[in-house]
Amino acid sequence: MKEQWLTYNNKFLELSPREQILILCSGLFVVFFLVFNTMISPSMDAIDEHESQISSLTTKKSQTVKSIAVLSEGIKKDPNEAIRTQIEQYKSQLTDVDKDLLSLTNELIGPVQMRQALVNMLKQTNGVKLTKFEQLPTQVLVSPSKEKVTEDGEEVTVKSDLYLYKHSIRITLSGRYFEIRNYIKSLEKMEWKFFWQAFDYKVTEYPTGELIIEMYSLSTKKEFIGV
Repeated sequence: MKEQWLTYNNKFLELSPREQILILCSGLFVVFFLVFNTMISPSMDAIDEHESQISSLTTKKSQTVKSIAVLSEGIKKDPNEAIRTQIEQYKSQLTDVDKDLLSLTNELIGPVQMRQALVNMLKQTNGVKLTKFEQLPTQVLVSPSKEKVTEDGEEVTVKSDLYLYKHSIRITLSGRYFEIRNYIKSLEKMEWKFFWQAFDYKVTEYPTGELIIEMYSLSTKKEFIGV
């Protein structure tokens, strides 16, 4: 085994500096790929599940509002206690869906805390620099909804006042591969959670690399107050 290692080592030393760098970069890519699949990929699976929950609850909310409107039309034509009871059940369900959406956002870091957490982690990680910070446009995921319904001959409004916003940022980090990896691992251990949206690493000038990350959090407030 030792002789074989010496043979490979001698062959490597015989290569030109450019060929040696290409081999080292290829090796780093393989290591990065393995780390990504064992460390980042499971986290992204959990994020996908969280996003799926939010999407499901949002769809359920929309369907509930529509069901209330349909049943209210039935009351106009043929009023009866069963339909009124069902409308009340849908109202209760609508409230529960809003509570579930708020509960999901409580597990996530707020947009203000997210910025501060990234900066604090950089102070604790040697060799990693934040070279760029971008605030992406805020998106509305859930907005208030209301429907006019008729109960006992009177027109009333069934509404939900919940707003849910998606706050996204894009950061660019510079540093050696393992130092950047340690920074990502520190983010993964944070008490608060956020969503990974994009993840791109490349070697700029060996051994220095650049990592571009897009991440986002959810909030019931439209404003993103950065430092």
